Amino acid sequence: PTLYAEDKFTIEENYVRDNSEGSEGKLQARLNAEIRDSMRVVRESMDAQLFAKAATLVGANPAQGVGAGSYYDLTMIIDSSGKIDDRYFDVIKNDQEDNLMPTGDVDMVGLGNARRYLNRLAVGNANDAGIDYRLVAQEFGMRLWKDSYTTATLSDANRVLAIYPGAAQMFNYNLYASGDFTPQIGDVAIKGTLTDPIFPGISYDYQLRYDDNCSTGTGQQGAWVGRLWTYFDLWTIPEAAFGDVYNGLNDFNGILGYRILSS
Repeated sequence: PTLYAEDKFTIEENYVRDNSEGSEGKLQARLNAEIRDSMRVVRESMDAQLFAKAATLVGANPAQGVGAGSYYDLTMIIDSSGKIDDRYFDVIKNDQEDNLMPTGDVDMVGLGNARRYLNRLAVGNANDAGIDYRLVAQEFGMRLWKDSYTTATLSDANRVLAIYPGAAQMFNYNLYASGDFTPQIGDVAIKGTLTDPIFPGISYDYQLRYDDNCSTGTGQQGAWVGRLWTYFDLWTIPEAAFGDVYNGLNDFNGILGYRILSS
């Protein structure tokens, strides 16, 4: 793996040494809060890095004659009632079929006009601000993952990445392997792995060690220093898996780029 994300935290010694009445559970509660916050920070870093990596892997769209790294302009039409003419979404599904990957829903990552148009396709449900994306996926064969990094990553708020089913896979790699997290006072370091409670497919390495601050001249007024990190990467279908054999799918890897424009 070539990508890496981490976060660090400290727990003051008074939490560790607190033996006052009612102190039971304070250390564990503080540790749980720090771990959850670190997981959030690392997840956000992973999101940004995976999106950026996917943007560098935009392949060709043979169905439209668009080469690798290019975005096909797709103009959407909005009628007089303010609703989108949803027939134009057929272009994305037709491309999927013509590129010989006809099954499953297309995952799109973006924001901008893609969000505007998809928000008009199916309403009346509380799934996501009144939009029922499950019904959108059923009817149109695609779903949009709204990502705030779109403009910075794709250099255009109206660009989207279209990822065919199974074309891209995220994996992460851990150095440690152990059970759950239980702090023990006096140990030089505690280390192991933790599974993300929100996205169980992600796991993290952790390390907790005591720093007595002697090097700073402050005496025995140290802290517990924690780290949470993971190595990860994005895998795509090798372009060599297609090539000239399958209808000229040169430079095709299952990640396509579109730029969705207004009429």
